[in-house]
Amino acid sequence: VPGKDDPVESLCSSSLPNTLDFEVRTVMVYAAWCDASVGVMGVHLDCTPLKEGLGTVPFSRWDLEPPNGSSTMQMRFGGFMQDVDMWDIKLFGVSQSEGVQTDSQQRMLMKNVVTALSHGGETLAAVRGCDRSVVVGISTIEYVHMVGRSGTPTNTYTSLGGSLSVACGRLSYTFGFSGPSYSVDTACSASLVSTHMASSTLQNVESESSLSAGVQHTLTPQPFVV
Repeated sequence: VPGKDDPVESLCSSSLPNTLDFEVRTVMVYAAWCDASVGVMGVHLDCTPLKEGLGTVPFSRWDLEPPNGSSTMQMRFGGFMQDVDMWDIKLFGVSQSEGVQTDSQQRMLMKNVVTALSHGGETLAAVRGCDRSVVVGISTIEYVHMVGRSGTPTNTYTSLGGSLSVACGRLSYTFGFSGPSYSVDTACSASLVSTHMASSTLQNVESESSLSAGVQHTLTPQPFVV
């Protein structure tokens, strides 16, 4: 048992404050947007539309019928967003060749950031150059594999369009944010963790404002084949 003259005990005792002395910083959320399976919802989220949007896998994603002679069975039901491949490349200054190679998740992030900024009363011109951190929760890279299987020629944008690490930088670069930028992959908790990290950048005074985002697209049946 350490005694009074024990150096370890003395060090530990001296490092413990007598009172809690810390500053509580409040984080204010002034804009939020959610693009759900059957439509878009604002800051007051309602789970009813999500439940109503569940159905069979659309043919635009994959064929439900297994190959001849195959005994595998694929997932038949889920909540699927429509038109995930659609976006305005001119609005974001993206060329046709780059747009084809850009993951649908990156496309959706950019589209919904525009909407969230609008709900917060901000314009694209006003936010350019602002001290704003970006934290994106993202986990899957199915699109880049689909591009490879489709026979689409690769180019300098292939690795950028299909990389998880580029998703956060895509937002920072496109909208001109100058704060820290992170992509977070913690599987199902990625969006929650990204929100926590975005809040931490504010509390640690790493940026004046922060953008937290999360996205998940299920484009192929492979993870669900049994």
